[in-house]
Amino acid sequence: MAEKKAKKKEPKYYQAIGRRKRASAVVRLVKGSGPLVVNDKPIGEYFPGEPAKVAYLEPFQVTGTEGKFSGAIRVSGGGKGGQLGAVVLGFARALVVYDEKFRRPLRQAGLLTRDPREKVGNLSGGNQQKVALARLLHQDADIYLLDEPTRGIDVVSKSQVYELIGNLARDGRAVVFVSSYLPELLGVCDRIAVFHRGTVVAVREAGEWDGPSLMSAATVGRSADL
Repeated sequence: MAEKKAKKKEPKYYQAIGRRKRASAVVRLVKGSGPLVVNDKPIGEYFPGEPAKVAYLEPFQVTGTEGKFSGAIRVSGGGKGGQLGAVVLGFARALVVYDEKFRRPLRQAGLLTRDPREKVGNLSGGNQQKVALARLLHQDADIYLLDEPTRGIDVVSKSQVYELIGNLARDGRAVVFVSSYLPELLGVCDRIAVFHRGTVVAVREAGEWDGPSLMSAATVGRSADL
């Protein structure tokens, strides 16, 4: 009689540690929908605002797992920016623990990067782009054109770019923000214009768009009704 192989037991949770600057986060993800809780608070309360939400949801959106995990996170040290980066890195690493196939897309999205405290000459192309962006934004201009400014940079820097864009807008500066990452556009912009084959096909307030309508306008070439 053939022996039946014992079914491999699935772990109760997937744990990883994320560190950024002086902040450290211990992340435990549990398969199944539920809340993400940071230091006993809902993550949206601990890290308020749309830019932070874009940042901490990105690992799940990149891997197609948004809404498929609950989690408990303990974070300490550093400021809120560093803590957010540590949590996001912890999310990315925990997702790799869950499924190794997620490593490649997470790394390509810049979510499994090393600590950014390195000399500029030793940085990757994406992080060197971040330095160039910082130098550009240091100029006293009235209008800024930012073409994919967050591509290839780590999540802490992304959050800082979003904050800086908000500060420029509050100071009365105009920021034209070009991006192919839809959650980023919806979370940061006041108004969104969609191009199709080099032609503007729709311009609306950001609150009048959602992901499917943006994608429809960009691919079909006309503004779809929400």
